[in-house]
Amino acid sequence: MYDQKIKDEVKAFYESHYEDNKTICISYGIKERTLRHWAQSEKWVRGRLLNETNPQDLQKQIIENGAKETQQQLANQIANKLDVSLEVAQNVSEEMLFKAMSLDFLNKELARVMLIGKYAFEAFAQKQPDSPKTAMLAKEMVGMIAQVKQSLFGKEAEIHNVVNVVQNIADFSQLSDEQLQQLLARKKQNS
Repeated sequence: MYDQKIKDEVKAFYESHYEDNKTICISYGIKERTLRHWAQSEKWVRGRLLNETNPQDLQKQIIENGAKETQQQLANQIANKLDVSLEVAQNVSEEMLFKAMSLDFLNKELARVMLIGKYAFEAFAQKQPDSPKTAMLAKEMVGMIAQVKQSLFGKEAEIHNVVNVVQNIADFSQLSDEQLQQLLARKKQNS
């Protein structure tokens, strides 16, 4: 009565969610009696994949292998475990990865990547402090920090401060060593 693809999709959903039968039946356009029969005769376990998959393990795999490779590995595991098509398993694996990438995880990754950029900029600036490229990269770094701030704290970046910092960087490039040392001395006095 129902084709195998629908049955596979229902099975994958059933075993990767905790939704009640009525909700599943409405979503897939099947009868509750049919769902109960499939689940009982084939011993489906509601939410089994969620019980067997630790979100922190998925997060670790994403960091180590990348999201695409992790998703593919998870899809293969799901296809084998549930005996469903790879296409159906890929849909389930995408959803599971999306849930694993919580806001906290994404914020940590965003901050980590920003710090990598910061350290790379500092290394470049030490080697070529007077380069116009350094001023350009500093401007980019300030913009990146503003974006991370907005992402983490939900506040709009204070554009006027960003502009002032970038202008100061450009001004510093025009100053002599003696003038820079005087500015540094004043800064230390004010601290």
